[in-house]
Amino acid sequence: MPIDTNCPSCGRLLRVGDEHAGRQARCPMCNTIYVIPEHAAATVESSAAAQPPPKRNPFADRDDEPPWAKAATGSFAPGMGNHYTPHRGVLILVLGVLGWAFGCFLLGAFAWVMGNADLREMDQGRMDPAGRGLTQAGRILGMIQTLLTLLGLLIGLTVLIFVALMAA
Repeated sequence: MPIDTNCPSCGRLLRVGDEHAGRQARCPMCNTIYVIPEHAAATVESSAAAQPPPKRNPFADRDDEPPWAKAATGSFAPGMGNHYTPHRGVLILVLGVLGWAFGCFLLGAFAWVMGNADLREMDQGRMDPAGRGLTQAGRILGMIQTLLTLLGLLIGLTVLIFVALMAA
C-alpha cells in the first residue's frame, strides 16, 4: 500500500511505496531530502494543517510541471540560464561615440532612441542586463551630442535671423 506524505520544504504531496517507510527520500520538485514517516496518513494531515500552502511561482507555466519537463519544448535549455534577447550595448556605445567623432546628429539620435528602448527591455526582464552599462553610456553620449547639436542649430538660426534683421 503506498504512503502519501508531504515534502517538508515545498509541501508537495508525494506517494511512495510502504517499503520505504523510515528511509530517506528526495522531493523531485525542490530536491529536499527528508525521512519518510512510518505513519504517513497522520503526517499528511498534520503537515498540511501546520504549513501554509506553497507559494505559486508566477513565472511557471503550470504549478505541477517540473522545470526539466520544459526541455522537450525547447523553452528551457539546461545550463543556459535565462533566455534573454542579446543586448546591443556595444552598438549603442559605438553610435554614441561616432556621433561625437563625426558630429552627426542622426547617429547620436539613434543611440539615444535605441538606448531608451533597450533599457526598457532590460527593466522588463526581456533583454540581457549584462549590457546595461554600455547601453547607458552610449545613450548618454547620444543624448548630449543630440542636444548640443540642436542647441548649436538654434543658436546659429538665432544669429542668422539677427544678422538678417540688422542688415535690413
